[in-house]
Amino acid sequence: MKCNHCQNETFLQSRALLNSRGMTFFNLDWLDQGAVTLTCTKCGYIHWFNLEVEEVKEVEE
Repeated sequence: MKCNHCQNETFLQSRALLNSRGMTFFNLDWLDQGAVTLTCTKCGYIHWFNLEVEEVKEVEE
């Protein structure tokens, strides 16, 4: 994977909650679905994914 902004190939992975109004109203934010984020270590651009990110290994050409 390459950064959409700067083409860097190094990222920091984390998780973020996708809060909805209804769940927040009832103070149930912890039940909302989450997303995986990859933050570019060069420019800070954040890539969001709604599925788990699997490690990608480079293939020798």
